[in-house]
Amino acid sequence: MQFGLATNLRFRVDPNIDFGHMRSLTTYVDTKLSYPSFGEFENIWSDSKLIDDLIAKSSDMRTGAIFKYSHNFEDIQEMNDLFSSTNDTDYIMNFMNSISDSDVCMSNVGTYVFNKKQPNPSEPFKIAETYFTDSMCKTRHCLISPLFYHVSYWNGQLMFALCSNKARIGSEFTERLVEIYKENLKKSVENNFEKN
Repeated sequence: MQFGLATNLRFRVDPNIDFGHMRSLTTYVDTKLSYPSFGEFENIWSDSKLIDDLIAKSSDMRTGAIFKYSHNFEDIQEMNDLFSSTNDTDYIMNFMNSISDSDVCMSNVGTYVFNKKQPNPSEPFKIAETYFTDSMCKTRHCLISPLFYHVSYWNGQLMFALCSNKARIGSEFTERLVEIYKENLKKSVENNFEKN
């Protein structure tokens, strides 16, 4: 399985850059999970540690791994040539989706971001609202992974968005995933209330 990460540079530069500054500070990296290291789902803690280590390695500023795509000028030139050669958006989207390997795309995940922007709640967690959205591109190909999971912390609230690309995964499958996700989220919150 391969998953993509929208990686925020705001937390990784020194000093950190506030969200109020208008500039593009997100880059994309990807990570591969392979069997038998991952895939048996017998120990959530060892699986989580493996994924977190892979996220840290693929988004490392010191090695430059985080710039794998944003500063790959050969690939950027290839994309520029593609857009210069045709104005057929269906062809372009089909081609770009054909070379995309990511099954799931996520943002702002991993302990690096958590440790930099660690929430410190003064009371137990509660769910204020839940919602789910399909992508808006329902009839044409959309250039995102079948599933996109976005995590953000803003104004004292931890927010999750789970979206799907209807061109690559059927709504019935994502609706089932959303129900499973909501049930597990509710259990986590209930366990948090019981402990506090």
